[in-house]
Amino acid sequence: MNTEKLNRKSNALTQIALLLFCFLLLAEQSGATGPMLPRVYREQTDISGWLMSEKLDGVRGYWDGKRLLSKNGKIFFPPPEFTTQLPGFELEGELWGGRGTFEQTASIVTRLQPHDGWLQLKFAIFDVPQVSGNFVTRIAKANTWFTSHPSDYAFVIPQISVRDQTELQLELKRM
Repeated sequence: MNTEKLNRKSNALTQIALLLFCFLLLAEQSGATGPMLPRVYREQTDISGWLMSEKLDGVRGYWDGKRLLSKNGKIFFPPPEFTTQLPGFELEGELWGGRGTFEQTASIVTRLQPHDGWLQLKFAIFDVPQVSGNFVTRIAKANTWFTSHPSDYAFVIPQISVRDQTELQLELKRM
């Protein structure tokens, strides 16, 4: 597959994921206490106040407070310096090496021994699953932690409150 085709596919997937994440604030505003389910986006939908974030193309990671695991529970083997600044509570995110580096990232995280390749990656956090409350409350815990305990290898994916359709379209074009 050529680079242009790969970039178009990646951009389309990013846009779809971005739109799916826009439902988060709506679920929070409605008082929903169950799992947040995606809704079909339609241009006539009022999206003011929804949250959006970029979907990064990485390998799903789950920090259990002590170890880094795959979404299927397989143990990853990062070097200690990659995880030393992570909190004692659970986090969910993407192990990410930057745009267009999925294959390289997957190669790094599947090795069964710690190695310096991990130091090219970041743990991009998108949820704090074991905190009670809505998404805004959960992600605030991660933001508070990383503000007080900056990490060289982790960050919280920014959540942007959407004002209107125009702002959404501008953000999609930016990506």
